[in-house]
Amino acid sequence: MHSALRPFLALASFGVVPQAAAGETFEYQALPPLPDPLGFAGMYADSTANGIIAAGGHRFSGGIPWWEGGTKVWSNVIYTFDPGMGKWQTRPETLARPMGDGVSVAWRDGLVCAGGGDSTQA
Repeated sequence: MHSALRPFLALASFGVVPQAAAGETFEYQALPPLPDPLGFAGMYADSTANGIIAAGGHRFSGGIPWWEGGTKVWSNVIYTFDPGMGKWQTRPETLARPMGDGVSVAWRDGLVCAGGGDSTQA
């Protein structure tokens, strides 16, 4: 694979997310927390016709921010939310490497991730 294409990752998802037609309104409800109780900032995420995908991101080790000497810990974990089941699932697949802080867009029933950083570049 060409090195410039490596940041672009296609990820599979399962589930169903309703779509509103023009002029309709949505009622929003809070989702249950991710299976990881600490969560992550800077995740790649979007909704697809089959559910929600959230992947990667980072957090600070021990909850100590970098400006107080903490270390950023990056994730390669992929979560999907299945509205029919009403819960998040941790996928057996992972990102190619721990990364986050990029952009993502739903494409077909997956997620295309671009840019961002990892433990070697922020």
